[in-house]
Amino acid sequence: MEKLLQLSEAVHNHQLDRTLTLREEVLGQPSKDPEILLWLGILLGQGNLYQEALEPLRLAVVKAPTSFEAHYNLGLTLVRLGQTPEGESSLKKALKLSPGSFEANSILAALYANQTRNQEAIKRLRAANQVRPGNLKVLALLGQQYLEGRYLDEAIQTLHKAVRLSPADPKLRYLLVEAYEKNQEFDKALSEAREAVKLFPSEARAHFEVGRETANLGQYQDARAYFEQAIRIDASFAEAYNSLGDAQSRKGEYEAALEQFQKAKNLEPQNLAALRGIGHNLILLKRYQQALSELERAVQVHPDDAQLFFELSQAHARLGNREKASDAVATFQRLRAKESEKQDFERKRHYEAGTAAAVPQP
Repeated sequence: MEKLLQLSEAVHNHQLDRTLTLREEVLGQPSKDPEILLWLGILLGQGNLYQEALEPLRLAVVKAPTSFEAHYNLGLTLVRLGQTPEGESSLKKALKLSPGSFEANSILAALYANQTRNQEAIKRLRAANQVRPGNLKVLALLGQQYLEGRYLDEAIQTLHKAVRLSPADPKLRYLLVEAYEKNQEFDKALSEAREAVKLFPSEARAHFEVGRETANLGQYQDARAYFEQAIRIDASFAEAYNSLGDAQSRKGEYEAALEQFQKAKNLEPQNLAALRGIGHNLILLKRYQQALSELERAVQVHPDDAQLFFELSQAHARLGNREKASDAVATFQRLRAKESEKQDFERKRHYEAGTAAAVPQP
């Protein structure tokens, strides 16, 4: 234990050579006490020496295969080293030994969320939330995962709890706005967005959210002022240019709309909304050849977007290219059918299971 105390002091004082020397001395001892090996690995990890921590932690697992701490710290170290498959395996073993571990459930949840394994992330986050109800980080990530999985009632409920715990966090407020929007509750989304503007008046996103929800209610003229304010605050906000362009286009201001979509494209050359908007408004301006050129380039960038192929079919049709227009329509119909199939699956999942039952249980 004396060596461990010396190693702890060396780690604390950032004495790398001394730390590595003590590591070798501990590993060289004939008696391989799993508790000492475990603490050696933990202390090295505290010094961000994760690669050096692996050997003692692996030995600790071999010597004490039923130790939660050994499996957990090995898993955590492997994840930090980017060795996620083995790290996940170790964390799962730790969880079998201690199913109620807040730490193991939380780390696995974050791992699954980063890998877009939505259902597994929700399951682990719900387990962590049962252990420590009201933990802000867990609630925030759980609300986001509910939202991504389209468990919208749960997302709204969870994000409301997170916002109450941290009202000064703009990201949580924007997630709540998004949840209401996806749930087609535009009045409530607008209310939350207006609250965001009060709390974060210097944030472009807050003004943008008010504009978007105002537009969702069909009030395009009113929405424009908020998009313009968002752009004044942040001139690199591509999404705001797109939304302003859409609002202008709906009022018949096609040239002005085209200018906004072009600004968004200049900022983000592959921005899908910008590419759609440019093609659509060029057609409305009867600049069919230019629209065709833009749309042919756009479908190369986004070959799975149905809307781009619809616009492409319109450009071909206006130029008298009947066969090419027909081909573009066929591609549009095929892609739209795939989108509808995906939407039908989502509706069926919620209908058959019911919202509460559909949520993965811990």
